[in-house]
Amino acid sequence: MSLDLFLGKTPSGAPAVLRDPENPHVSVSGRSGCGKSYFLRELLLQAVRQGACCIIFDYTGDFGEYTPPDDIPTKRTDVTSPAFTINPLVSFSDQSADVRAQQLLSLLHGAFRMGVRASTALRNATREYLAESEAPSLGGLLGFVEKSSPSTGLIAATEPLQLLVTLFHSGDTPISLDLTQPSLTILDFNRVIDRDLRKLGIELILQTIWDHRISKHLSGSPGLVLVLDEAQNLAWGQNGMAIRILREGRKYGIGGWFASQWIDNKTAIAALGQAALQAHFRPDDQHVQQLARLICPTGGADLARYRGLIQSLQRGQFIWDKDDGKVIKVIVSE
Repeated sequence: MSLDLFLGKTPSGAPAVLRDPENPHVSVSGRSGCGKSYFLRELLLQAVRQGACCIIFDYTGDFGEYTPPDDIPTKRTDVTSPAFTINPLVSFSDQSADVRAQQLLSLLHGAFRMGVRASTALRNATREYLAESEAPSLGGLLGFVEKSSPSTGLIAATEPLQLLVTLFHSGDTPISLDLTQPSLTILDFNRVIDRDLRKLGIELILQTIWDHRISKHLSGSPGLVLVLDEAQNLAWGQNGMAIRILREGRKYGIGGWFASQWIDNKTAIAALGQAALQAHFRPDDQHVQQLARLICPTGGADLARYRGLIQSLQRGQFIWDKDDGKVIKVIVSE
């Protein structure tokens, strides 16, 4: 995926442009009201106009009343409505039952800590169910599991399945999204109040989109941009989709754009450090020192200078921590 993104201007008036980065990932941090949402919207418009398919996971309502320009094809979808369907048990290609069972387990492991007994029991039950079902669905699998001979493993595996069935409507295709055209799709999670359920739902959608890109061999155009706000609440385990996107997404033309107020998770910090664009808006006061240390790990006199630079940030201004080691202030044009 090739994108040239205009970010804003430096205090001297020079344009700040991210040109065709080696990886398409973006990390944006900053406290509420600092201008992150506006900045991401402007980048998204540029991405769509350059041919990208952009999907926003909106669980804060920031995009609820957003109206893009007329030239941007836009679709809003409530993920809990019958209009949105997802079915991880239907394959994009001729995958075996073993592969589909393992993919479901990988998904659940990304959001839950399942023990060996639960994993083994669910894998075996999924294989048996897929072998005998002509129209598999999560609801059908749950019913199959509940009717099976009870065991400690199956009982433990029932809860995450129940959560998925409660959240989503199942269809006869893997997912009811067009992932092949330049467009902007807003997935509305506002009705999903429970944080664990939301995390599981996001993992499922990301996993399904990932499988689509791989099975269709869509490594080139159109590029796919996945926008994930409140990134601190994602599943950051080694089996989670956020880590996979940051580590392997470039191979498949997938860009992960992550926004957060602040992240303390060390795994997440290390993974987000790989993003081509790292834009730091003004953090809360208690995180000023931490951000200074993040962009100036050597410490010393430079640490105080960076701390002063961070404290000088106004709304609509951010620090661009560039991959060449330079740190510059950027003013977003409004």
